[in-house]
Amino acid sequence: MKAVLVSLDLLMNKSKKAKSFGNPSNDDKLEDIEAFKYLLYVLDLLEQRKLHCTAQFYSCLLFEGARLGGLYKKIASIIQSTRTDSLQLKVHVSDEEPSNSLKLVGWIDLIENYSEYRDRLDQMTLPPVLVRTNEKEIRLVLSAEQSVTYNAIRKRKKKLPQIKR
Repeated sequence: MKAVLVSLDLLMNKSKKAKSFGNPSNDDKLEDIEAFKYLLYVLDLLEQRKLHCTAQFYSCLLFEGARLGGLYKKIASIIQSTRTDSLQLKVHVSDEEPSNSLKLVGWIDLIENYSEYRDRLDQMTLPPVLVRTNEKEIRLVLSAEQSVTYNAIRKRKKKLPQIKR
């Protein structure tokens, strides 16, 4: 997994952090989009074989989606919502699948056909993302998940002027 991230130059370091705040050229943006799609393809392959991904791979995927923004951040947010820890696997035994639930082919299918699936996402069964984390990597995972979480804007109460007596 680490070799994939190194070859795509997705591991965060000081120069990568500094570069991510600048305005990338169109060629760099296209390369970054292709790298993100490749990570989704690898995630699909892992899910087909019911394998776990490392916390580093998972966090790089989320950080890259957040950095690209727009649709890619939305896909990364959906991936974050389907994450399952490797220690908390859920097993469901049933002869038939629910009829009202539609199954996606994979994450690549979702990103390429998002306009068709957008209104039916709550009815679909999305592929789970199995992540293996340890105590040292939990901060990295939480930071990556925070970068793709859509937070509501909170309205702060205005302080009332205090009356002097």
